[in-house]
Amino acid sequence: MKINEQISKKINPSIKIIPFPAIDNAYIVVFAVRSERGLRSNMSFLFIARNLAVEWEPEYGPITLLYPTSINDEEGKPHWLYENCKTDWSQLAVERSSLRESFLMGDYEYIFNVLKDWSER
Repeated sequence: MKINEQISKKINPSIKIIPFPAIDNAYIVVFAVRSERGLRSNMSFLFIARNLAVEWEPEYGPITLLYPTSINDEEGKPHWLYENCKTDWSQLAVERSSLRESFLMGDYEYIFNVLKDWSER
């Protein structure tokens, strides 16, 4: 699946999707959002499989599975990656997989392998 940067920029003009070296379909995503305190920067890890994407934002949360849907699907909602998608998530998976600790240690390959495993479930 190819990233549609026009959709991404339309939803959040500050977004930058950077391919991660040596791992196919793995990306680091950086973006800014307005908050009550002004500007907040954020980043996430993204793995794209054939029919879904898996994302983890270290600051906010769970492993999130993103399933693209038709724009007419009322159960879907916009996301910076897809015009419309359904989501599923697991906070417990973050704890069980020790993602935060891996991030602190700089073990990005491990993080992407966990996301890839989730894409294959």
